[in-house]
Amino acid sequence: MEYMVIATILLVAMIVVSIMSFQSVREFSRIRLDTETESVLNNIGGTIDLAVMEGDGFRTNVTLPQTILDYDYEIGVASNIVFINVKNITYTRYMLSSNITGSLAKGVNLVENRNGEIVITQW
Repeated sequence: MEYMVIATILLVAMIVVSIMSFQSVREFSRIRLDTETESVLNNIGGTIDLAVMEGDGFRTNVTLPQTILDYDYEIGVASNIVFINVKNITYTRYMLSSNITGSLAKGVNLVENRNGEIVITQW
């Protein structure tokens, strides 16, 4: 009888530890996704901001990954906001200019300043 009580207590303790461990893994995965997505946002947003600050004639390439941590994603620009939607979570970053034409795509994008207008072209 005593062994049954001890075995039950140990089993309950193992279940509690397993649940807490699973929640920690999920939280770590979310933090990792947030970090990687913010990195992509800062890469493209920083490149567009640099094009604004450098002025007319500035041009550079920026490469966007095909996936973020093996998840498919959508990326776009609306006014002065660049956004990424991954796993039904939307991440945003504000930029210096809203005078942006073209659209972003996975892979290589050309970002250039043409008389104050930021033009994005896919390669």
